[in-house]
Amino acid sequence: MSKNKFPIFWQEHGIHAIIMQIEPTGERLLNMRDGKPYFGNGKLFINIDGVVNEILEAEFKDDADNIIKQDDLNLDTDVRIATIIINDGKVLLFHRIKQPKEYYVFPGGHRRVKETDLETLIREVDEETGLTIRADQAELFMELKKEGFGIEKYFLVKGDIDFANLKAVNPDEQPGEGNTSTWMNIKEAAAKDNVFPKEVINKLTSL
Repeated sequence: MSKNKFPIFWQEHGIHAIIMQIEPTGERLLNMRDGKPYFGNGKLFINIDGVVNEILEAEFKDDADNIIKQDDLNLDTDVRIATIIINDGKVLLFHRIKQPKEYYVFPGGHRRVKETDLETLIREVDEETGLTIRADQAELFMELKKEGFGIEKYFLVKGDIDFANLKAVNPDEQPGEGNTSTWMNIKEAAAKDNVFPKEVINKLTSL
């Protein structure tokens, strides 16, 4: 996306944005899609070519063309909530292929500004995997804050889960890319150099 082309148009979750002015922060956020407005510390941002930009002027409307005030926006935040689901010694991962990269990650997504961590967890698990979990099944396993990433929280899900509705493909899969669900032995995952994050996988081997 070129940072010289304005305005920037975006729509998702029934929200339509026209972004007229931004200012680069010099920071990078590697796990947020380009062109998608999001909240961080109460401010609005957008990534352009992987660089974080603060949104200085924008207009947001709903599907009925009504203006949405910033305080009423239910956009994603820079906090990512991910899920650890284990079955018979294997962990559920998404196998992603984005040429030239191939890697594995835990199911999850960004918390919306009006959600709790567990509300995000339940929603993302349902959207990405088709599985249904309850809040009382999840406990915080690890929280990470690494350079180039926002806060990432990993929740371990315990108890019975019905895997009959597990989706073979993540609905977020983009044309020309791969984003499929797979079960992998925990020790096998720890031995691979393309299963992320390593901190979570390594801790899982000690369970």
